[in-house]
Amino acid sequence: QAILFQDRRSTCRLSAPLTAPLTPRIVAMRVVFACGAMVGHLNPMLALAKHLADIGHEVHFRSMPAARAKVEATGALYYDAVAQQPEFYEGRQLFGPLGALEDLMKEHGLDASSFLSHLCVRNIILEQQLPGSLRFLREVRPDVVVYDALVSCRDVMVAAQLVGIPAVGVWSLAGPGAWLTHSAATMLPLTLDEAHRVVARFSPHAEATARLQETYGLDLCQGLPQPAGKMDTFDADVTLVTTCADLQDPLPEELASAYARDGIRFECVGPLLMDGASANGSGRCNSASCPGLLAVQQARASGRVVAFASMGTVVTSDHSLNGWLGRSGGSSLTGQQLCRAAWGGAFDAFGAASAEEGVLLVVSLGPQPGALGDLSVPPNAVCLPFVDQQRMLKAGVDVFLTHGGQNSFTEAMMLATPVVVCPGFGDQVVNSRKAEALSVGVRIDRPEGELDTDGAVARQYRADVRDALLRVRSEPTFRHAASRCSDRLRKTGGLPRAVELVLRAGQRAGAPAAAGKPAPSMAGAVDSAMVGATKGGA
Repeated sequence: QAILFQDRRSTCRLSAPLTAPLTPRIVAMRVVFACGAMVGHLNPMLALAKHLADIGHEVHFRSMPAARAKVEATGALYYDAVAQQPEFYEGRQLFGPLGALEDLMKEHGLDASSFLSHLCVRNIILEQQLPGSLRFLREVRPDVVVYDALVSCRDVMVAAQLVGIPAVGVWSLAGPGAWLTHSAATMLPLTLDEAHRVVARFSPHAEATARLQETYGLDLCQGLPQPAGKMDTFDADVTLVTTCADLQDPLPEELASAYARDGIRFECVGPLLMDGASANGSGRCNSASCPGLLAVQQARASGRVVAFASMGTVVTSDHSLNGWLGRSGGSSLTGQQLCRAAWGGAFDAFGAASAEEGVLLVVSLGPQPGALGDLSVPPNAVCLPFVDQQRMLKAGVDVFLTHGGQNSFTEAMMLATPVVVCPGFGDQVVNSRKAEALSVGVRIDRPEGELDTDGAVARQYRADVRDALLRVRSEPTFRHAASRCSDRLRKTGGLPRAVELVLRAGQRAGAPAAAGKPAPSMAGAVDSAMVGATKGGA
């Protein structure tokens, strides 16, 4: 039975029936989203927000200014996190991958390029962000809050608890065990136990923890949550995991027991992919505005083989640790060297004498000026600073050269695309091993050791990438294995299942907020919570 949603504007039909209908008729809910601007975490949230808005719910979305156009393209009401949280952002920079966080770490004498420094200020951040989040939720009065369960939106989860609003986390890593390997890999050579002791002894963090406990009654860990690898951002009605159960990273028994004791609930929903075109910085991406996509569509229509390469958004950014000039803790290749070697391997594998010959190769370069350096680009390659990855994969790709980030990996598997994984750091390393274990692709590990000053390491890496691409392209077993993964991921429910879980959480609060309360003004900055709020188009 289809479920109808009635709001002040229209009656909307859910795109897929719920597995267990809530009621025959439901008044539209007011849903608040909170997420930073990092693409890997933002994209699943945008897809979920758009789906809820499309079926008639009132969606409010707080994020950073860089994400404003993407948020408004979903039809949600945008809120500027900077304007909402002056206690944290005022007087600090807003640019670069770390923004205000970088200034905060430097204020405390910490190395902004170290992930350990991020952990040392986590409760300082919470103390400064929480007042703004409390003001925001008390003014908007949502039925349910949906937040990125990474550390960056921990304040929203805590604020929802304090105000008494149901909350749903979205976890875009490979399950609750993923943080154990992701954080440890990012902090090498330190272990998580060593990092726990460092954080616990950092006096500004300890002082902020004590103030939070006194002011709000929060039970916070002095160091890192225990046992090692535990996150304290899952304390919600449910946390949605954007993969399927058998593709999750291993969850040690000690960690599983700790989450069970805390009553933490996880639900695998699979990749949350945008319906139709995904939103980019200027709204919708279509064939006319994305020449790479148009080229792929034409190639598929003519039966031509397509290869696609993207090394992700972090390694091509200015992130000091994991970006263009960073070495992610000890690699012999910087992000720049890694990308150019990978792209060079793709050119060597598939380069042809003319634009019409051989494989069509599309390469997403990222934002760095002169990203290709002195690489010679073959005429059959289309190199662009931005490519709509979801639509590219949906159009049809025969082999995908990827960094192996969780979204990219699950999108590739959802769309039955074999991969060559060139991991940069963190969960990408785990996913590269998973690709080989599942027989869906080949991994080329990022070399570790002294900086490659003479280019020898990069040349070998380039050759390894070339060989891997040719192998994955020529052996059909990789695509067959990817198709099996696709079947498993599609059974998780995707966006309809995620929508169902969000609405169930909102029902716990009783009568929907949007029915009994006036919506916040779309037009003005009347109170502190509405500063920077703007309405996007559908």
